[in-house]
Amino acid sequence: YEQYVKAYPRPLDRAMLARSRLVEISKDRGDTQKQVYWLHEIVAADDGAGAARTDASHSLAAHSSLTLATLAAADVKQLHLTLPLDKSVARKKAAMEQAIQQLNKTMGYGYSDIDTAATYQLGDLYRDFGQSILDSERPKKLSGFELEQYNLLIEEQAEPFIDQAIK
Repeated sequence: YEQYVKAYPRPLDRAMLARSRLVEISKDRGDTQKQVYWLHEIVAADDGAGAARTDASHSLAAHSSLTLATLAAADVKQLHLTLPLDKSVARKKAAMEQAIQQLNKTMGYGYSDIDTAATYQLGDLYRDFGQSILDSERPKKLSGFELEQYNLLIEEQAEPFIDQAIK
């Protein structure tokens, strides 16, 4: 299939089906890196297709984009907020921004079912970020009163993300 895609990038629909098959093969083999590569290839091929773009290629690109966004969102959820918080928050925030970018691209395809799934993922990302703040590791040497104050501060920091998730 890889040789076919390289040798025959046109007609677009056939090359897109070959790329799609490569995604399935990679997924079946548990090769997430190759799977992501071929999903990106599907999206890029449709983006660069111009007049050769078809409804089928556009739909396949939209579904591939949603899969990429879902994988990116899952990566964000795997990141936990640990001490020192400034470093772990920055890492999670950067991953979240990439996932949001992918979700926004996905919503740009104009398919209502994909838009709905991407919107749900977006809300869930914000909810997860807010919950991660609430569940974050606490400094060990705080007195009871200091810990109470720290928890109030953490709740204030999490609230905007939880509100954004609801929106």
